[in-house]
Amino acid sequence: MNAILKVAVISACMAAPLSAKADIYAIVATDHHGEGTEKLGGTLAKLAGAVLTPNDRVIVLDGTARERIADIAIPSENRFNSAKFRFNYLKKNFRPIATYQAKRETASSVSDANDLLSFYRYFGDTIRAAYPGETVHMIVFGSAVQHDPRQQGFSMRGAVYPNDGHFTVDGFTSPYGVADRANHYRDVKLHFCFADNNLQSLEYEEHVERAWSLYIAGLGGTLATFTRDTKTCIQRFLDKSDPQREFLLNPEEKEPVMIRLLEAKHSRKDDDHPRATAAQPQKRLAANQGGRFLGADIPVNAASALNTRGRLKVGVRWDCACDLDLYVRHKSEEKPLYYANKRSKLGSFFKDWTSSTKDALSYEFIEFNQPVDARELEIRVNFHSGKVPGGPKGAVRIWLEGQDGVWEQDFHMRAERGNRGNSSTRSGHWITIDPLAVLNRQGT
Repeated sequence: MNAILKVAVISACMAAPLSAKADIYAIVATDHHGEGTEKLGGTLAKLAGAVLTPNDRVIVLDGTARERIADIAIPSENRFNSAKFRFNYLKKNFRPIATYQAKRETASSVSDANDLLSFYRYFGDTIRAAYPGETVHMIVFGSAVQHDPRQQGFSMRGAVYPNDGHFTVDGFTSPYGVADRANHYRDVKLHFCFADNNLQSLEYEEHVERAWSLYIAGLGGTLATFTRDTKTCIQRFLDKSDPQREFLLNPEEKEPVMIRLLEAKHSRKDDDHPRATAAQPQKRLAANQGGRFLGADIPVNAASALNTRGRLKVGVRWDCACDLDLYVRHKSEEKPLYYANKRSKLGSFFKDWTSSTKDALSYEFIEFNQPVDARELEIRVNFHSGKVPGGPKGAVRIWLEGQDGVWEQDFHMRAERGNRGNSSTRSGHWITIDPLAVLNRQGT
């Protein structure tokens, strides 16, 4: 029995709930996601064992070739409410999926093109059009960087992204145009799991997420998930989760323009990574935009903070090939915000980078979207994984609304190996940062 079926047998023991409406579940794998094919079997197994109900349908697609791998319909018979019975019916349909999986795992190359726009059009013209009355839940494993060699002027490679003007025109004016396909993705909810190495800059990632969110919304659908965290992406797909945030079109951007984001150069050769080849100057982003407050070009304020209350951000960056994790807890909340607890009533955690370099904006930070007092925060950093002779060094920064620049405090941890988040504080794997010390407000 292959690995897919073994996982599915375990999942099939779970009871499936009754469903009042049939759903379409579309699973899309491409050769631009390192572990997408590997995760394909587990995703299908979880669907088969705990999510699918009679009348539902599972469609597995090759997003690169734009073709169906399998189309599995659940008969509308009461006995298919049994997860075990349903699995016995489904397992023969896993064979073409296992064949595809084996083929992709032995493939020696990745296609040069990453034409997401053509795939989205194909999906709308075939799958969505074939089942107009059903709700569609789609998960895509791939690169989020659009590139069609036939339309180089609309490629996202080189840290390029479309402005909002593209999403107000038709498909003849721009390949990103949606004005002539307003209901193409009606009742479609998309969860996008993008490959780890395709979006190296947080700024660029946010621009790309915004672009795809506006594009899918223009088609009448919803971009519910956009993350490099494959496990979270799959779970949100299974839970039919709603978007964590939404974007609005900028009415001032009426003409479609491709924008290049200025960034630091780096040595990687993969064109999916951002590069600094822009010829035209652009305005520097303010420190309060996303994770920019951690950038090397943001001035560090050496004076005392004028006050300690307001919307604020706490971030950490480091300069070793290791993984440090940031934990920030407000005294009113039981749990801290960190990679495994990303949202609370007060704020959100952004990014869990597993390595950092001085030249790249590699970091993680926590943003409080409501005014809080820095005196009521507990800031801790954990050396999670990696090996660093002499122990890792880094810096914690705080951005505080309405005040100039940022405040920064360096740190040095004694441990030379990560402890995988173990709560023990005896061996130098944890460090506690006093927010008032960072703000030069100790004793106030």
